[in-house]
Amino acid sequence: MQLPNDIRGKWGEQLLQQILTKAGVQSTWLADENTNQPDGVYDIKTAKSTRIEVKTAAHGSCWQHENIYAAPVWDFVAFIDIQYDCITFTFISYEDLSVCLTPEGIRHPLFGRT
Repeated sequence: MQLPNDIRGKWGEQLLQQILTKAGVQSTWLADENTNQPDGVYDIKTAKSTRIEVKTAAHGSCWQHENIYAAPVWDFVAFIDIQYDCITFTFISYEDLSVCLTPEGIRHPLFGRT
């Protein structure tokens, strides 16, 4: 069964929040309140003010994540990629990803994607 993007996204956000809690990282999951924050657009904020944007995708013919803001409104993006037998977590900072968040569509040196 395929989940709609919003439901899959909330599942990934909640999963990461639970993992952070189990690891002893104090954080707040914003759920549906993530777009009108005065300090950015993100899904989870740690007690040390690290802003994490979560993007969850299930493998079909390719990994398809929803749009990522090019402006520095988050500190890290967490890609949660789901396959039938495993889940992969990839964290990348804004500074390391911003090279390909340009209008010129420069390919990221590690991911090879614009």
